[in-house]
Amino acid sequence: MAHEHYEIAIVGGGIAGLTLALLCEGLGFSYILFEKRDSLEGDKGAGIGLQANALRILDQLGVAEKVDAEAGTLAETYRYDEDGNQIMRNSALGTSRKRVGYGFTIMERAAFRRILWESITRRECIMGPCLVTSVEENEDEVIVRTARGSYRADLVVGADGVNSTLRRLVDASKPMAEYEQTNKESICRVKTDMSSPFTCTYGMSSATPGILPGDHFGTHRPNGGVLAFAGKGGTIFWFLFENQAANTQLPPRYSASDADKACQLLADIRVMPEATFGDVDKNAIFKFKIPLQEGVAPIWHTHRGVLVGDAACKISPASGMGACQAIEMCAVLMNELVRARREALSRREGRISRQLMRSALEKYHEIRRPVAVSMVAKAHLITQICLCTPGMPTAFGKHMRQLSEESFFSLAVENWKDSPTVEDLELTPRGRLCSEAIAKEMTQAVRERNKIQTK
Repeated sequence: MAHEHYEIAIVGGGIAGLTLALLCEGLGFSYILFEKRDSLEGDKGAGIGLQANALRILDQLGVAEKVDAEAGTLAETYRYDEDGNQIMRNSALGTSRKRVGYGFTIMERAAFRRILWESITRRECIMGPCLVTSVEENEDEVIVRTARGSYRADLVVGADGVNSTLRRLVDASKPMAEYEQTNKESICRVKTDMSSPFTCTYGMSSATPGILPGDHFGTHRPNGGVLAFAGKGGTIFWFLFENQAANTQLPPRYSASDADKACQLLADIRVMPEATFGDVDKNAIFKFKIPLQEGVAPIWHTHRGVLVGDAACKISPASGMGACQAIEMCAVLMNELVRARREALSRREGRISRQLMRSALEKYHEIRRPVAVSMVAKAHLITQICLCTPGMPTAFGKHMRQLSEESFFSLAVENWKDSPTVEDLELTPRGRLCSEAIAKEMTQAVRERNKIQTK
């Protein structure tokens, strides 16, 4: 059975998919969203970070204050070596809200998805559980086939994660020679297909003595490094990184006992002066071990299909930027689609033509893919620093630990300097102040860098 025609069909109801749905509502696009799961349980125990670049966009969507009400913000950053010696303490990230209007925010992924879901007004546009079985693209439209029937749209967006169904369609649309050439043109030394150089045991623990809300702490060691964030009420979101025995594109599966074993090996490691990792693990509510996939898809779009979020770019959680990048991608994509729709109207065309759609998707790819490659490289480096990888990672980690609070904060601001907003949605007063503050912080960062170079 065929249903009505939509401007945008979204495959996946994670952070990217729900953000796109809210953008469609705010910008007046008709849409349909397909989510194969029937609950948020799959996100239980996973923590996410939201920084100023993402929160400014969420503020435009009326979501930022809801996040503020439920999330915690970082205050102090601590790092320790494997012998329990403090090698860094820094308060820079705790000044973010005062300086740019938004704090470094940490919360449970499932709670954030719930906030996005509750903010959607057109609930009839959400189909779930609803598994997409195939996607067909032709000159005028795409046809998305599901167990509930077929749906037609001008554009299909793959927001369905690292194992994206739509990504296989995008890959199949390109000759292998072009696929390989795109790989060769990568602008950094990170594989542009997904690989698993690390494993990650992650979890959520209840408040633990010796750890305060707002503490961001970590232990750097070669045989398993820890990064953790204490959110609202002291709830701890933690990540245990290990080097994968063999980097592979076909990652292994891990069991609950594998997660337990990984945690037991670090039980005696001191993560704060009055707390070991074993103390945190004893209070674990959820924990899982996974192969840590990372990389950037070489091809992001066809004529009427496009990838966002983890389907296009998978980032190590060590950087805390995965959700932020997904939200930025959605904003840039919708900015280009608004322009394409405006051009179609000026030409008196009823819908966005294949040529206009292709141009919009090419522009989105041109803007976002270099950013994605850079962010994957940065997150990879942070993971290596956590694991005391010899060479440049260890040297850069030492350099970071010696930075002043001003210089440390400047590193964070550099991740936001070209961050997008939704051009056809009004910035909130806080969002406008954020834009001005980031510009001011970048000017100051350049001055500081010039001073150092002239010494």
